[in-house]
Amino acid sequence: MRNTSCGVRDDLDTVGRFLNPQAVNGSRHAAYHSFLQARGLPLRDDLVIGGAEARKAAFANVTALAARMDRPTALFVESDLAAVTALHAFEEAGLSVPGDIAVIGCGNIDEGEFSHTALTTIGPETAHYDHFADHLISLISATPGAIPTLFSVSWQLVRRTSA
Repeated sequence: MRNTSCGVRDDLDTVGRFLNPQAVNGSRHAAYHSFLQARGLPLRDDLVIGGAEARKAAFANVTALAARMDRPTALFVESDLAAVTALHAFEEAGLSVPGDIAVIGCGNIDEGEFSHTALTTIGPETAHYDHFADHLISLISATPGAIPTLFSVSWQLVRRTSA
């Protein structure tokens, strides 16, 4: 089943969170908690796992999660890179994404778009930041007239096939 209002499966009963351990009290964790509350889903600390900061740890932790009898029906992942790794781990464990478990990443990197199961993600419309890099280089190189600038980049749900 699909929830057309937000593009995420509406048959979820447990949702795990895969994160960088330093992010436990950050805004992404707060958004995850709000998502669960809005749907009446439990916040289960045992389904909040670390390892999203490194691919080997990500693969090992997701493989362990996949082997659990009480694995979640969805997984929010701190980064798209770790989410793509989760897709590989679930496939190797014989699980179908999104059939057995939905996966949502964060960041909208190109690799997510071209994964075997294209990664649903939350992030900017594009991951190309040439204008930011050009501005930063101007500031670093002390280019005359370069002043600090605030860039606002809106994030959105990028609907693909993993959730």
